[in-house]
Amino acid sequence: MLPPVRHLHDFEDQALARRFADALYAEQIPTSVRESRKGGHAVWVEEDDDLDAAKAALAVFLDDPNDPRFQSLQKEAKEQRKAIAAEEKKSRHKEMKAREAFKKPAIGWLTGLFIGASVVITIIADRGHAPSARLFDFAKLYSYPGGPIDLVFSLQKTYLEDHEWWRLLTPMLLHLSWLHLLFNMWWLKDLGTAIEHQESSWKLLAMVLVVNLLACFGEFFIGSPRFGGFSGVVYGLFGYLWMRGRFDPTYPIRLPRSTVLWMMVWFILCFSGFMPIANTAHAVGLVVGGLWGFLQSGYIRRVWLRKN
Repeated sequence: MLPPVRHLHDFEDQALARRFADALYAEQIPTSVRESRKGGHAVWVEEDDDLDAAKAALAVFLDDPNDPRFQSLQKEAKEQRKAIAAEEKKSRHKEMKAREAFKKPAIGWLTGLFIGASVVITIIADRGHAPSARLFDFAKLYSYPGGPIDLVFSLQKTYLEDHEWWRLLTPMLLHLSWLHLLFNMWWLKDLGTAIEHQESSWKLLAMVLVVNLLACFGEFFIGSPRFGGFSGVVYGLFGYLWMRGRFDPTYPIRLPRSTVLWMMVWFILCFSGFMPIANTAHAVGLVVGGLWGFLQSGYIRRVWLRKN
């Protein structure tokens, strides 16, 4: 029970009590209306610091309860409560959708398909050691007699002459160690499923295809012509969710700081050369995914509208 000192006034008419309480609320003085022991309706002030201002307002109200100003304040209070309720509902909805995106027990069907395909191809190719592994490389490698490998000619021969278009996809499915496969599939399970549940499987498919293609070309020309793994795409999905959540206040997914820290520390450690890693694919994926998330966040448009 509130202390007696906060009791302000008893009204016989409930409508008047509500009107006065609403007027105080509109003036940023929180109040409550309760039934009194005598059957009336008591107005209570919730903060001692507001009591003097409330008493002054009460004197004016009792002088003319039907003053249009109080009716206007009552309407304003209702609008304030309505806006607050809508905002709270929106916040709860965002929080619920964010939890669902990361805590739904079912893996997205497309994410599951990529995981299954990665496991199957890695087994068939024996982690890149079997002769069949060359079927999954980004391109067959050709060189002129006595000369180095010609990358452009290799692409031309592979795709334009031999029409082996499946190679645009298979490098991301072939993993070169079980640890490599486990690491990538673990992150794909979380990041891919989050995008599927929050947006759509088609959106995930588009991102995987675009990020993979650019990461493969980058690694092929800048890194090593023979590579494999989903990590370039994983970093693309990570970059997208990171930047989209950071710059889009309406997007319900916010990557935890621990996740961002872990992914970026690993990204930097990979450049130390402690093991063969497709760092160019990582970098291209991170940049493409991050830029995609930033542009789709609408941040640039909001800044432009504020300035104009």
